[in-house]
Amino acid sequence: MNSIINFFRKARIHFLRKVLEKGGKFDMAMVKPAPSFLGKLMSPLRNWLIPSERFEYIYTGPMGFAVLRAACNIGVFELLDKKPGLKIAEIAEALKLEEYPAKLLLMALVSIKMIYKIGDEYYGDPFLVKPLLKDSCDGFMLKQLEYTHHLIAPAMHCLQESIIKNKPVGLTHLFGENAGNYYYEVAQDSERNRCFEQFMNSFSQINQPRIASMSVFSRFKKILDVGGNTGALAMSIARNHPDVKITVFDFPSVVESAKKNFKENQLDNRLDAIGGNILESPLPQGYDCVIFSHFIDLLSEKMNKELIQKAMQSLVPGGTLFIFSPIVNDEETEPFLNCMMGLYFLCLANGVGQFYSGKTIMDWMKEAGFHKLEKRLLPFDEAVFTGQKP
Repeated sequence: MNSIINFFRKARIHFLRKVLEKGGKFDMAMVKPAPSFLGKLMSPLRNWLIPSERFEYIYTGPMGFAVLRAACNIGVFELLDKKPGLKIAEIAEALKLEEYPAKLLLMALVSIKMIYKIGDEYYGDPFLVKPLLKDSCDGFMLKQLEYTHHLIAPAMHCLQESIIKNKPVGLTHLFGENAGNYYYEVAQDSERNRCFEQFMNSFSQINQPRIASMSVFSRFKKILDVGGNTGALAMSIARNHPDVKITVFDFPSVVESAKKNFKENQLDNRLDAIGGNILESPLPQGYDCVIFSHFIDLLSEKMNKELIQKAMQSLVPGGTLFIFSPIVNDEETEPFLNCMMGLYFLCLANGVGQFYSGKTIMDWMKEAGFHKLEKRLLPFDEAVFTGQKP
């Protein structure tokens, strides 16, 4: 299938290059010609050859993001979900807005196809709007919008410089010249830390219940959760598998919070936390399962290879390495969001991470000596990888 798709992609590129070579000077009318009857008939083919609307979405991206966030915070989607088919005056009155700005906001939302205007009535797109409601999926999308607004978007002003210098210039732009660790700096800023923690906790919950309920964990007696933070995944696994004991291994700054959570949830008889430098220290020994959950994306390829080798040394013979991570496809061309997030790591987070392909992750595991490798795809472009120590 990929070879067929790539054939048509190349054919399109060669065709357009020939058209431009023969057409002489480039004219914007070639991208977006004046409307005509013939043009409407040919629009599906033209949109495939010249996807001008996609280009417009990209270069007006900051405006589109601002429109979406404003609509969420003002309550447009909540209103149309409860009362579909309202008119402009009714929407303005319900949201306590003047009619002029309400009309402009609705025009923009219609243009990006988040809502539809049918006659003089407005309707939210049921599938696209649902994730933006406050009670949907723990408010995940709303938290992502706020995290992007307060942290990612300001840092992206420094993206070009970050690419040229190969370092996270966005980090020093937000937190000052002496900033060295993104996660430490965020923790010192109450407003940004609130956005960070709300988004990260919500993001981890998308697949965490699926992970925690996997039957594979019933085979283990002792699990090491590397980079387990404050212990959310460890507690979820423990509730699903009453015979397992889990140790969280993370930086000392978060270990005490993990221990507190275990005690408050009456799981401290089976769960514990050990502080250490994950990258520089050996991992604790003698476990029959080692977990890396939402962790390898923070590290470079070299760091991950070293960490997986440490996991091999930490496991008993026959033990299992369990990796849970967002991924990109093997060609590293999609999905859109996961491919874009590499620039977040470069510009802001740490200057080294990215979302890796399944092939890359399994190659690391194989190189470290793991066998019986398996991959399981999950919703939201994430996956689980397992490998066994001989």
